[in-house]
Amino acid sequence: MAINYKTIIKRLAFAFGFLIILFGSFLGFISLSDYDPPVFIPIEINKNNPSQIELDTTFSIISWNLGYNGLGKEMDFFYDGGRQVRANEKLSSKYLTSNFAFIKSLNANDFWFFQEVDQQSKRSYFVDQQKKLVELLDNYNSCFAKNYDVSWVPVPIIKPMGKVKAGMMTFSKYAPIETSRYAYPNIAAWPDNLFLLDRGFILTRLLLPNQKHLVLMNTHNSYYVNNDSLKEIELDIIREKMLEEFNAGNYVIAGGDWNRLPVNFKNFFRGNLNQLQESVPIFTEKFLTEDWKWACDTMLYSNRDLISVYDENSKKSVIDYFIVSPNIEVVENYVFPLNFENADHNPVYLKFKLKVFNPQ
Repeated sequence: MAINYKTIIKRLAFAFGFLIILFGSFLGFISLSDYDPPVFIPIEINKNNPSQIELDTTFSIISWNLGYNGLGKEMDFFYDGGRQVRANEKLSSKYLTSNFAFIKSLNANDFWFFQEVDQQSKRSYFVDQQKKLVELLDNYNSCFAKNYDVSWVPVPIIKPMGKVKAGMMTFSKYAPIETSRYAYPNIAAWPDNLFLLDRGFILTRLLLPNQKHLVLMNTHNSYYVNNDSLKEIELDIIREKMLEEFNAGNYVIAGGDWNRLPVNFKNFFRGNLNQLQESVPIFTEKFLTEDWKWACDTMLYSNRDLISVYDENSKKSVIDYFIVSPNIEVVENYVFPLNFENADHNPVYLKFKLKVFNPQ
């Protein structure tokens, strides 16, 4: 029987054309449904605590990138060079339960910054972590800012990540007078920008007895962009807001997952530098003047890489910390030594006190 090559070629061409049309339609749908937040938007606050802040008080704040409670010590991650996409459901449940138990044990803490909190995502088995956190910290005021909303993330092809809906959260024992989302520009190239986070920061404003404000900024900056000059665009935006608030006589703390080492890191860090993940960029000295404080642990790393599952040889970095305005006294700060058991970030702690300050 003769092989009809023309028919085979036609069928292959048809199949190839169909796949191109299908893929183009998918990109078109994702582009049309792409989450594109405005530069500034007020966000709703869930008010459970009417307490007002007092000036002569020492406060505490903890920031933690929860990694959607899916990146404990047994995990690597494909975006970082690993192979895995998501933890199995049993591990995912264990990570969440353990992390939430730790959070509940620190209920006396005044403020929380969380990054990578899922609302409805395949990677976390569609558990509404945002709702669970609100229920867990029911004596706090809280707000949620969405920064990831994609109908279907198609990578990796064999086992795609699928639907992702997630964001950041700030919790406060005191009643804010403002909670807002400030957007960073989408700096990733097309079509990557359709499937990565839409970055930004949450600004929480609290009124002080002296009629000035305590301004807290919860940030999560870009990582999966190779051009560092593009990532610096984000830093310019938050720096301008920090300086604007400070110059108005307010007290400013910006913290979260900066995905960047603090300024002069190798000069002050006393931990094992042989474990440092060298690919992480670093803040330059020109970012802020010397009177601003970089509140970060000098001995312990806050994050580990996800090229492989965690072990004692894993590379690490310090990318979770706080930047504090000159009119605030840093009383204490450190990394909680959780050894990356249930998340790829360890939480970071800051105790601070507001100074009496009269701007010139």
